[in-house]
Amino acid sequence: MKIGKKHAMVLSFCLGAVMLVTTAFAEIVSKSGYDQLKDAVKLTAEACSEKFKSFTVEATITVKDNGNQLFLSNSTQKVDNVKKAMEDLSSSEYSNGEKYSSYYYRDKKSNIWYNSKSDTYYVTEFVNPDESMDRKLIDNPFEEDKFKDLEKIFDALVGDLKSHVVVDEKSDGSKEISGTLNEGQIPPLVNAIASFGFKNAFSSRTAREEMSMPEIKDDVFVKNVTGRSVVNKDGIIESVFAAGVLSGKDKDGKRHDLAFEVLMEIYDINSTAVSKPDLTGKKVEKNIEKLPERKISKKFIGKYKNDVVIEKDGAFVKIGERVVEIVEIDDKHISGRYYENCKEGYENYGVGKESFSFDAEDLEFQFADFEYTDSSGKKQEGSICFDTMSGKIYFNMETPPAVKGSGAVYDSNFSRVFD
Repeated sequence: MKIGKKHAMVLSFCLGAVMLVTTAFAEIVSKSGYDQLKDAVKLTAEACSEKFKSFTVEATITVKDNGNQLFLSNSTQKVDNVKKAMEDLSSSEYSNGEKYSSYYYRDKKSNIWYNSKSDTYYVTEFVNPDESMDRKLIDNPFEEDKFKDLEKIFDALVGDLKSHVVVDEKSDGSKEISGTLNEGQIPPLVNAIASFGFKNAFSSRTAREEMSMPEIKDDVFVKNVTGRSVVNKDGIIESVFAAGVLSGKDKDGKRHDLAFEVLMEIYDINSTAVSKPDLTGKKVEKNIEKLPERKISKKFIGKYKNDVVIEKDGAFVKIGERVVEIVEIDDKHISGRYYENCKEGYENYGVGKESFSFDAEDLEFQFADFEYTDSSGKKQEGSICFDTMSGKIYFNMETPPAVKGSGAVYDSNFSRVFD
């Protein structure tokens, strides 16, 4: 999805604030409450990615400086996981009076992008839609290994804070988790991260001129944060509200209290309708696009080679060959082997010693990663890339085999061998 740079800048900072506040409150609550909230977050992410037929997410972001509004953003995203269609409508207002709106739509056959500055709908139609667009619309971040480390970092931020959150169990099985932290309860590490994040997110001239964002220099700290999460009886988060005040001084020593508020709601689960817009009478620019193959087909099964070349006696000399054989390709894996052939008389250069089999995981498009054990018994990582236009492959190894005393450099470019 394409969004304006200013919108993206504020959105990324405020969503980070939501995660920070939510995690802080989760850590403070009793262990059972913490586990329940974590389970709800993970269950909601999984449901949006894989289980809900459709849903709507609405978000509102507000930024104020000493009570004066600097920025207001509203966005509504509708997702239909069955039809593989989604649309997003967003609008922003800045303190300098500028207003901006955008619209994005996609399905299995097309993308449509509109922004109010150009007043133009940019339409891209795909020649091979079934291959390119039949995939998940929403990725579940909890499926990624790196998110586990990020989760641990957020867990550690709040230290030993306790009993500042109220968990209200409702009679219908739903629950509300809420709480407030004041200045004296904020750990120093949270203040340091908040200061660093703010200075990086709002240090640009765009932020200062169009949002009238003050250039905070000194004495930056979190004055207070408050948060509230509503979880329905099925364990799905229906809404998250986060608010906080970041205080600091500008270069002239003036104190600024920057108030951030974020409200996100999920609703119309399994009843959201996504409709392609009618562009009759609108200003439209159309583009026809053929996307590259997303899956590697069996046409790449075969043998690929390149030459091992050294410089000797003022001339280039071939002393051997590197060979990659692709022996099997299915929906998820690419298997084969790598080995070297050495010409007679050049054995002392070490060519011909490296040989291993590999089973690469297809990452869609033209890339796949694999692990292998080299000739010394060490575990290594590698990757293979397929050029769908030329039929070549690029075979990369973490530690390429060396050619002794020659100055030769490993060549990852392999050409197909045809009998």
